[in-house]
Amino acid sequence: MNLVEQFTIALVNHKGYGRLAALGVGKSFAFFLVFMFSVAPIYALRLASNYSRVVDSIAQITPEFTLTDGRLTTAPNVPMGYIWGRMLIVIDTTGQTTLEEYMKRHPQDGIFIGADRVAVKFWGIKCVLFWKHLGPCTVTKKDFLSMLETIRARRFWAVPVCLVLWPLVKLLHILILSIAALLLNSVIRSRCDYVKLWNISLYAIVPVSLVETIVAIVGLPVPFWRGLYWVGAIGIVANVLVQLKKTSAKPVLTDTTSR
Repeated sequence: MNLVEQFTIALVNHKGYGRLAALGVGKSFAFFLVFMFSVAPIYALRLASNYSRVVDSIAQITPEFTLTDGRLTTAPNVPMGYIWGRMLIVIDTTGQTTLEEYMKRHPQDGIFIGADRVAVKFWGIKCVLFWKHLGPCTVTKKDFLSMLETIRARRFWAVPVCLVLWPLVKLLHILILSIAALLLNSVIRSRCDYVKLWNISLYAIVPVSLVETIVAIVGLPVPFWRGLYWVGAIGIVANVLVQLKKTSAKPVLTDTTSR
C-alpha cells in the first residue's frame, strides 16, 4: 500500500482502516513522518506570517509602562480591557481588579497584567509570573517593543522548530489516543491488539490534524477547538473499532457446489 492510498483511507474510508491496522509499525511510522513534514511547514509559515500582525496589534494596545524593582506602573494609571480573538486581556496596576476576581469573572482564555504579577490562562491551564522573579531590571514599552521587533526579524525560525516539535506533539497525541483506544476496544469488544490500536490511532490523527492546519491557515476562531479535536479523533477510533467488529463477526461462506 503506497502513501497516497494510506492517506486516502485515513481521510475518507473508515471501513478501510482494517487494512491500515494490519500494516507494520515501520510503514505506518514512515507515513506519519511524511505527513508531518508535509503539513508542519505550512502550519509554521502561517504562524510566522501572522507574527507581524500580532506585533502590530500588541503595539497598539500596550500603554506606556515602566517595570522596575518588581513593580509595574502604567500611564494612564487606569484599568484597561481588550478583546483579542478569543482572549480577554485586562491591564490593571491600580489594584481595583485582583487576579482572583479576574479568574472568577472571566472563565475564558485571557491575560491579566497587574502591578506585581502577570497571569496567562490558556486551554484551562493557568500560569502566573511575579515581576520580582525577573530580578533587578528596568523595562519600558520601548524596550518591550524592541524585543518583539528582534523576534520579528527571526520569525521564520518557526519552520525548523515546528518540524521538530510538531511531530513530537503528535506522537504524544497518538500515545494518548491509543490508550483511549484500549478502553474502547474493551467496551466494544473488537479484540484488536495494541499494535493495531496504535496504527488506528496514528491514522485517526491525520484527519483532525489536517482540519487543525486548515483552521490555522484560514484563521477561523473555532470555539472549543481543542475539545472538538479530541472528540473527532476518539470518534474516528470508535467508529473504526465498530466496523472491525462487524467485519470479524460476519459468517464465513463456504462453497458447497463442489461437494
